[in-house]
Amino acid sequence: MKIQAFGIIALLLLAVIAAVPANAALSPLGITVNDVKVDGNSITANQTVKTNFERDSELELKISLQTDSSSTVEDVVVQAFITGAKDSISDETNAFDVQANTIYTKTLSLTVPERTTDREYQLRVIVSSPNSDTISYVYPLMVSAVDNSVAIKDVTFSPNDKVIAGRAMTAVARLKNYGQKDETDVKVVFSIPELGIQETDYVDTIDEDDTVSTEEVLLRIPASTKSGEYTVKVDVYFNDYDDKTSATYVINVAGDDQAASATGLSGKTTIAVGLQTQSVAKGENGVIYPLSLTNGASSAKTYTLTVSGADGWAVTKVSPSNVLILNAGETKQAYVYVAANENAATGEHVFSVDIRVGNDVVQQVPLKADVLESANNSAWAGVKKALSVGVILLVVLIIALGAVVIYQRKFKSADETKEDEQIAQTYY
Repeated sequence: MKIQAFGIIALLLLAVIAAVPANAALSPLGITVNDVKVDGNSITANQTVKTNFERDSELELKISLQTDSSSTVEDVVVQAFITGAKDSISDETNAFDVQANTIYTKTLSLTVPERTTDREYQLRVIVSSPNSDTISYVYPLMVSAVDNSVAIKDVTFSPNDKVIAGRAMTAVARLKNYGQKDETDVKVVFSIPELGIQETDYVDTIDEDDTVSTEEVLLRIPASTKSGEYTVKVDVYFNDYDDKTSATYVINVAGDDQAASATGLSGKTTIAVGLQTQSVAKGENGVIYPLSLTNGASSAKTYTLTVSGADGWAVTKVSPSNVLILNAGETKQAYVYVAANENAATGEHVFSVDIRVGNDVVQQVPLKADVLESANNSAWAGVKKALSVGVILLVVLIIALGAVVIYQRKFKSADETKEDEQIAQTYY
């Protein structure tokens, strides 16, 4: 009975094996990787000598495959990837069929980001097919930093969702130096080509592996701009402007039709500005920027004026009040007082006056202040210089007078000696 039972089980196993399709078992792939080139240079699997390449670069891989005399394989895929990096660095071919005794060359591309750490990595090349074995090769690679490399980490806009035509928005770029050298006098250009807008800022120094931000740059959107999406381009020039990196961002602009519905306002507010750029000395009385507001609506409105972008370098005040109530068609004036602090950095400072109706900003008025050294300091410097010159002249005068006195005493003494001799001669 036991023998019969084992015989039945054996027959069942044979029946199951016979029912399985012949291609269910993986067959040998029959493909050999003859050569792998990185940017035209051949590399060898598991070699001791490593191939070095720079981060922030595009690596071109050319992989040469050769089939044996009996291999005909469908849906072959070649993959290449670098393991151990923070970012995914990989590429692969589309599926292709191979025939026996044939050489195939496939080209892949690997992008190495700027932030890749300088060290050794493994480049892995894998050749596979759904119904065949997988073969893999490992190549050691070294990553090093380039001399000059500046990346745009981020760009922030305010307002960050939608800007209304006729108003201004601010942009700040965050930059990182991934190169081995410090960068000086970095030029950052913000532009909206469709609207003919371009503004520039400069960063004095970005040390190696350091991250800095630009100053706030004002981008004034023309009042005639139609609603829609617009591209903001940011270009960064470094290494004596020989190198450039760029990035693009999309902003939304609300034209007149959307602006009215977005703010719930009817009628147009007209704002006239006097001098938009003035010079102000540090630690002195300051300057005044006059504004004129006209309510073009058919009903009264309450406007609130707020100064932004001046914190840290100036004291500001709006007179006679930062809240203005305007009847329909009425015009009133406001005066923005700006006084630069004694520790304010010299040079151009950009700030704005935000004009609100309720919680809605109806307009941003961009203003500039050119901060100069204190006139009092300059005058005192002149006084100190004059005093120094005066002291020197006084010392010279004292020395001259002393010389005259000594000279006179010397000759007087000589005259008295001669006179005594004459008296003595007369006596004898």
